[in-house]
Amino acid sequence: MYLALSSFAIAVASRSLIFENDRVYGLDNQVVGRLRLLGLDFGGNRMFIVLCAGIFAVIGVGVLSIRRSGFGRRLSAIRDSPAACATLGLDVRKTKLVVFCISSAIAGLAGGLFGGLNSTVGTIDFEALNNVVLFLFAFVGGVTTITGALIGGILFALLPLVQSESPQLAGVVFAAVAVAAVLLGKQPNGMAGLLFDRAARWRRAAAVSESARRGEPLPPTREPQHA
Repeated sequence: MYLALSSFAIAVASRSLIFENDRVYGLDNQVVGRLRLLGLDFGGNRMFIVLCAGIFAVIGVGVLSIRRSGFGRRLSAIRDSPAACATLGLDVRKTKLVVFCISSAIAGLAGGLFGGLNSTVGTIDFEALNNVVLFLFAFVGGVTTITGALIGGILFALLPLVQSESPQLAGVVFAAVAVAAVLLGKQPNGMAGLLFDRAARWRRAAAVSESARRGEPLPPTREPQHA
C-alpha cells in the first residue's frame, strides 16, 4: 500500500515538475519512434502488433516462472502473513522492493510500447488519474493472473474503438465495466477467475461422467490453476 501511494504521489508530482515544465518536456508532443532490431523493422502497424504480442508473451512467461519459483512462494507467504514471514527471518521490506522494481521495469517497457503505438505522447497521456481507469479494467479482467491482464488490456483497447465508431455508446461501455467490477467483487481473479472456475467445473463434470461410464471411483476435487 505504501509503495502504491508513493507511486501515485510521484506521478502527481511529475506532472508539475516534468510534463508541464517547458524546459524539461518541451512545448509540443514528443515523437516516439518504433523499434528496429536485427534487420527487422517494426514501423508498420502489423509488425508492431506482432512485437507487442511477443513481448507480452515473454513477460507473461517470465512472471509465471517467478510465481512458481522459490521467490514466488516467498511472495505468496508475504501476501498471506507478512508478520509471520518477518518472524521467520524473511526480509519483507527487501522482497517488496524487489517486486516493486520488477513491476516498474515492466511498466516502463509497456510505456515505451505505448509511445510507439501512438507515435507521439503528450502531457495528457501521463495524467495520474488515467491510472484509475487502467486499474478498473485490470480489476475487471483479473489483476492476479496473466490471463486477466490480457482480458483487461483487450477491454481497454476496445474502448477508443467504440468511442470512434459509436460515440453515443461510450458511456454505456464505462457503465458496463463499472457494473462488472461491482459484480466481480466476490471474485478476486476477475473475469479470468470466472473463466477458470467455469473450465474447472466443466472438466470436473466431464471426468465424473467418464468415471461413471466406466464404473470407476470419482476423481478427487482439485483447486483450479490460474495462469
